[in-house]
Amino acid sequence: MAMKRFAVESHRTIEGSALIVWRCVTRVSSECDAPAILKTDVEAVVVKAIHLVLGDHDRMVQVLQENIETVLQFKHKIKLFFVCRFFREE
Repeated sequence: MAMKRFAVESHRTIEGSALIVWRCVTRVSSECDAPAILKTDVEAVVVKAIHLVLGDHDRMVQVLQENIETVLQFKHKIKLFFVCRFFREE
């Protein structure tokens, strides 16, 4: 299945309020028959997906903290390596 590209558009309802939808970018040229999707529906699905991924909040926080500590330690070691190398070359 080909990946569809979407664009955000704003439309006015009969009552005059703004309605924001996601629409396939090729819809105007009649190449795509995909319906417009309400922005609120897209937001709801994204939030649901995030909740599914982060369902085990405590474990996710622990892994995130460990990853941050690892990166910071690695950055520190790299800086220390270059500082030591600089002074050896002097």
